[in-house]
Amino acid sequence: MSQRRAAVIASSSRHCALLRGLMAFAAAATSALTLGGCSFFQLSHPSLKSPDPSLRIPAIKKAAATHDTAAIPTLVRGLQSTDPAIRFYCAYALKQITGRQLGFVYYAPLVQRQLAIARWNQWISAHVTAKAPAGGNR
Repeated sequence: MSQRRAAVIASSSRHCALLRGLMAFAAAATSALTLGGCSFFQLSHPSLKSPDPSLRIPAIKKAAATHDTAAIPTLVRGLQSTDPAIRFYCAYALKQITGRQLGFVYYAPLVQRQLAIARWNQWISAHVTAKAPAGGNR
């Protein structure tokens, strides 16, 4: 066998070993995440309670589109968010579901937003039955 051919075979063997090692690592990492309850699919699922706006906003839009009254308490809690986009979409969803704004303006100063949130909490006490779930994962 020529030296050149032997070098090519040795190089290929090293690449295959490296590839096998990377595949084993990827499989182990995937198993560890899945067993730990953190699979990719669970992390990327839209949810009203997600801290990630890119996952939370689609869930808020869905609640608005489906007029999900069970989501109202969670949407009202979202009005307290430090993220103006979350506040905007929660206010939008509440308007779509209830037909009300109760004076909430997503860009208003904090004191004004807190007063409107208090009105929303009073509205919930008067209109949302205790039987309705508090807007779980959606």
